[in-house]
Amino acid sequence: MTQMKNIDFQSWIPFHSKLTKYFDQILEFNIHIGEARGTSKKFSIIMTYIMICGKITQNQLKLLTNYSLSNISSALNILLGARLIKKNRISGTHKYYYYIANNIVDTNRKTIRILLKNLSDNVNFLSDIKKELIDLRQLKLSGTYLISKQVDFMIHDFESYKSLILKLEKSFDNHQTYIKNRQFSQLNSETYDSYEVIKFDPKIIEIENRIINFLQDTLLPPRKGPSRSIILPLFFTRGMLTQNQLKNISGLSIGAISEGLKELEKKNLIRISVLRRNEKGKKIPRIYLFRSFSLAATDHIYNLFNRIIEWKPRFQRMQTSLIEEEDTLESLKGYSEINFFINMILGILPKYEIFNKIIQNLRDS
Repeated sequence: MTQMKNIDFQSWIPFHSKLTKYFDQILEFNIHIGEARGTSKKFSIIMTYIMICGKITQNQLKLLTNYSLSNISSALNILLGARLIKKNRISGTHKYYYYIANNIVDTNRKTIRILLKNLSDNVNFLSDIKKELIDLRQLKLSGTYLISKQVDFMIHDFESYKSLILKLEKSFDNHQTYIKNRQFSQLNSETYDSYEVIKFDPKIIEIENRIINFLQDTLLPPRKGPSRSIILPLFFTRGMLTQNQLKNISGLSIGAISEGLKELEKKNLIRISVLRRNEKGKKIPRIYLFRSFSLAATDHIYNLFNRIIEWKPRFQRMQTSLIEEEDTLESLKGYSEINFFINMILGILPKYEIFNKIIQNLRDS
């Protein structure tokens, strides 16, 4: 798995060769989990080497990965921007070494804090939009009712998800309380019993664009492809859409829209509506229905944590092996970092197991 064969071991090694079998499994784990998160293999490999090596330069990463310096520099800048790593200048040179900013536990806490802030900011922003729409009702602008309905749904959806994250975070210190109480059964997707094509008034489109821009700045950061950057925000504001509607609103080709819809379906963010006729009984085209941000996000975390939990036996075997060979391996380069990573994963796994038990109880309730 590891690409160490091209390294000049006489000049520098990241860890002793006797620890390669442990590193290879850690690398495989990070690539596997990175795929579930939507992270490229390149980022997972670079992050793994930074984690295990402690401090590492761009040239050392080039030796280890065989990636070009330009690819490595680009990846490191993105990781620096995300505050996942830090860098320090090497004394007497213009070069830097890179290291992990926080361990997984601290990174998780930071991610939760950012998520909670973004959810709160969205609720506050949408509450202001709701007041603005109430003032516009008397003008009877086309689209006012639909977007008002979606704003109400988003506020409820984000509040539900915020409540879930807050209570799950606290449940790490009190393992049973929230599992027994089953407090999150209110997480249900919005349903629609009719369908009609509504052309938004320019004023309502302006409000819709403000909502979309705010979502993109907080909960929906831009990514490659139109599914999250263009198509998904329109489901937040419109609720249900056909391919032709998306084409008219977004300007995207039917091919791009089709691929984007498939991706959103796969991630459980949208589903195909059972509606086949409108209120007058006329046959209508296939309708795609926004499911729920909170439900889709919860499903994603549940599936991600399940993938991590599946690795528990392998990490336990690695831990046992390190203990059995401690006298031989303890003094070798890289032992402390590899041992720390394995123990850290095994230490956080119970929290993930609790999280998923709570989610499973919600599904069963």
